Amino acid sequence: FDITTGEIPRDDIRWILPLGGGSTMDLGCYPIQWVRWAVGADPEVVSATADCPVDGIDATLSAELRWANGVTGRVSSSMEATGFAAWLRVEGDGGTVLAGNPLAPQFGGAVITIDTPDGTRTVEAEQSTTYFHQLVAFRDAIVDGTPFPTTIDDGVVNMEIVDACYLAAGLDVRPTFS
Repeated sequence: FDITTGEIPRDDIRWILPLGGGSTMDLGCYPIQWVRWAVGADPEVVSATADCPVDGIDATLSAELRWANGVTGRVSSSMEATGFAAWLRVEGDGGTVLAGNPLAPQFGGAVITIDTPDGTRTVEAEQSTTYFHQLVAFRDAIVDGTPFPTTIDDGVVNMEIVDACYLAAGLDVRPTFS
């Protein structure tokens, strides 16, 4: 993977279906997790579309989501986009929050912009890797007994939503391993 161009060569593991290949498995699981966290509930997948230049492998997938409380949203990911971009935008009655590059803050652009009727505030996020924060959470759990920010059950629910995106796009869910 070339971070400057965003290109993933076709011989990369992400293009191999039996190994769980696809954009949604590789990249799309993150925005699904982000919107679940932002709304505080799990969505229903209303519809999804996918571009599959390799049979069964989504190079790009976009899904429309709906929550029981009436909130709607959209998630998308692409392994064929030009360059690298990751962001989360949440719009509500009180304003908008835009989180720039929450996936790989070490590459820059990790800025959170909060826009309300009272004005705009920008906060620059720490530029360390998400892996560093995972390591810190692991250390804190071992040393202090601090609960992990996510659980196994949360990962299972996220994967169920990934599967629902694939099914809504007319694709098979990724293979499971025992």
